Amino acid sequence: MYLVYKYTHLSNREAGKIFGGMHYSALRKVLVRFEAELAANKSLATAITALESYVKT
Repeated sequence: MYLVYKYTHLSNREAGKIFGGMHYSALRKVLVRFEAELAANKSLATAITALESYVKT
């Protein structure tokens, strides 16, 4: 979800539809929690950076 949201710049409502009709506020809560975990967890941040390098190429 995080990478789709980050790289597509879809609205919360549009992204929620992609993920099975998830309500936009629920999607936002998931993203906020994930971003907090990303800031606190260095190994997760490293893994996401690695994934992003594959997406960008």
